[in-house]
Amino acid sequence: MKNYFFIFGMLVFISTWFFQLTNLSAARPGLFDPEGNTVIVRLPGLAGGKRILVTDYGADLKNNEKDDAAAVRSAVENALPGDTVFFPAGVYNLRSGSSCHFSLKSGVSIAGENKNTSILISDFIQFTPKNHIINGKGVNNLAIRNLTLSSRFNEETEPDHKSKAPFLEELNSGIRLESSSGVPSSTILIENLIIERFQNAGISILDSSEITVRSCEIKNAISVAGGGRGYGICLQGKRSDTALDEPDDCRYNIIEKCIFKGPRLRHAVIIQNFAHNNLVISNIITATRIDSIDLHGEDEYRNEICFNTITDCTLGSAIGVGNNGSTHDGSGPENFIHHNLIRNCLRGIEVVFGSPQTIIADNIITENSLNNGVGLLVRNGPKTVLSGNNICGNTGSGFWGIILEADPGTAGKCAGDPSGIIIRSNKITGNSGGIKISAGKNILYFDNQTAENINGNLLTDIELKKENTCAEQ
Repeated sequence: MKNYFFIFGMLVFISTWFFQLTNLSAARPGLFDPEGNTVIVRLPGLAGGKRILVTDYGADLKNNEKDDAAAVRSAVENALPGDTVFFPAGVYNLRSGSSCHFSLKSGVSIAGENKNTSILISDFIQFTPKNHIINGKGVNNLAIRNLTLSSRFNEETEPDHKSKAPFLEELNSGIRLESSSGVPSSTILIENLIIERFQNAGISILDSSEITVRSCEIKNAISVAGGGRGYGICLQGKRSDTALDEPDDCRYNIIEKCIFKGPRLRHAVIIQNFAHNNLVISNIITATRIDSIDLHGEDEYRNEICFNTITDCTLGSAIGVGNNGSTHDGSGPENFIHHNLIRNCLRGIEVVFGSPQTIIADNIITENSLNNGVGLLVRNGPKTVLSGNNICGNTGSGFWGIILEADPGTAGKCAGDPSGIIIRSNKITGNSGGIKISAGKNILYFDNQTAENINGNLLTDIELKKENTCAEQ
């Protein structure tokens, strides 16, 4: 708990310091309300009620053809607020249910004995599209802990993120939390889970708030094809801004200390559809197929992405802002990306398709051995700030620490040059290439240190606005 408050206090300090420098409005990224006040995300109260064993309602512990889902539903239905429905060590075969095997109830927590020994396996007798193991609609004040959520699917095909193959008749999501008639799911802790063998997302959080996902391991999606598959955790608001500041606004959610293991993940975390003021912190992400943390080009804004370690995203960006899909374009303003460690990713952080006012600060980007990689790529990203980043030791052929270039958009949509970009106090050393600027206007450039970059420290086709003294060598 002391560590939590230390990290939280540090984030408040960093955010306050940085936004004093950037002169933005009182509203700021991360866990802050529209007036700039700190939001303390609530956790569920201690479950002081009974422990209700699913085995007392007829579930068995064996991996067999028997349906245990009916017993689980009975246990949940008979639980009272404050109770915990408990899964002793064993394998639970979940076969019945329409859109889910069982639904959550406000105040009733779900727990296993251990995430490695209390295993729930989905195998729907009758397939329903968009099915889930656990579903919560407008529920609050509960925890889900210490379980493995999986499915019977066991084919080991090569993950293909370019495929447009149809959805299989298999498990869609492990957990889906959503609003109901304008009432969000909220004050929920999801902790110490293993989630695998799903199609869409390990965890989907829709139109909901104050949900904390902590210390979970997500891996082995059934598919990473296009069209909404292979997401580790999805934070999603509504497709218009009508819910902003309403109870079912998607905000104030935390994803922390989770492990995401590729290559059978398309994205580790995806944030979309006006979701805002969420925090993604201290996660470990390895080898996703494309953008590991994806701000999906659907107006998501003021999210904070920090202190994550992202490694071996060799086909995409560690963190992507904006999206070139047919129904996507730019992310919203003032997403704050800072203090992340990025290793051997094709692109470190990318801002495209008109995503405005992104702040990228104090990240470390290193050990890129891939061809034609880039540390920070800005295309059409108005008023992007690049500050205090350390890009070093990237020796792949054709690598550049920072690239500013024209954005072709998609069939001309969202095309444009970088504009109003601030590049300051970055350290770009020991790479194949330093900084390359081929397009842009009103680019402010000062106090950067560029040295020992093989193919040049600073190559620019435009005139830069300079303040203070640059340390180019």
